[in-house]
Amino acid sequence: MKKGQIEIMGLLLIILLIGVFILFSILYTGSDDDPTQVSRETVLARSTILNLLQTHTDCSPQATIPPTVQELLEDCATGATMNCPGGNSCQRAHHIIDRTLKTTFRDVDQQVEGVIARDYSFHIANIGYFDNLGGATSGLDACPRGSRQEGAVQTLPISASYKMELTLLLCISR
Repeated sequence: MKKGQIEIMGLLLIILLIGVFILFSILYTGSDDDPTQVSRETVLARSTILNLLQTHTDCSPQATIPPTVQELLEDCATGATMNCPGGNSCQRAHHIIDRTLKTTFRDVDQQVEGVIARDYSFHIANIGYFDNLGGATSGLDACPRGSRQEGAVQTLPISASYKMELTLLLCISR
């Protein structure tokens, strides 16, 4: 091989190595703003809401199994007929939700499922003609400046014309 051919082969090898390096760096860094990927924080918020709704309470209607938080919210939306310690179903549901979320995301200074959530914002919106909860909230109205906000919304159908939306936003430290 001539000296010129060897130099050209060396340049091609260097260009090929640079191309492979750029390809791998693009593949492994990726974009954090990819809308098709569900973040761990969103999954955590959704599973927290779902687990919270299935939590049994200390209210004791005529049923042998204590009602869940979801059943308290449904009762609250339709007239708050259940009697619970410390008030009716609306007040008890709000107390249980508030206490659980504070314990999980505010009072404990540790990671939850690998997510460091320094605070949270929880809101129940009534969509329909009942308003027994009055837009009950827990936590912050909004995440503090400098933190990222991730969350989930869960809709509870109460009747054909009425539904309730539960929103949990986690305030993630950057």
